[in-house]
Amino acid sequence: MIKNNKIVPIIFVKILLLSIAVILLTNTACRDPGDFKPDVDTLLFPPPAPQLLTPPDSYAYITGKDELYFQLNWSAVDSAEVYELELSIVGHSATVILDSASFLGLIDKYHFGINLWCVRASSPRWKGGYTDWSEFRIFYTSSRLK
Repeated sequence: MIKNNKIVPIIFVKILLLSIAVILLTNTACRDPGDFKPDVDTLLFPPPAPQLLTPPDSYAYITGKDELYFQLNWSAVDSAEVYELELSIVGHSATVILDSASFLGLIDKYHFGINLWCVRASSPRWKGGYTDWSEFRIFYTSSRLK
């Protein structure tokens, strides 16, 4: 004879397993994460590259101090989420991700010389995710101190 205290756990386990099976088979909210990516056909072609505004090409920043602040500005691109700035300062290259269409930089006395820069915009709504790169520009940094 089976005791009552053993029947209850067996029934409970069967009900629990049946409930889990029903939930797994009927839950439509559980999907492949790839289902939430936009369809490639709905993505837009990226707009033109940002236009570099300031400083003008071959501009010279000259300071009487040991360090120098410089400002880089470019045109904002509609629906861009971030901008990628490529900056080469006297042999040191860096990529900076920004959420605005400007950058304020500092050059110390060890990095005076020729500097290159360009920008592109990024958005997940665009095919490829990026605009083309802007033109390259050069600016010079120097000190009157010798």
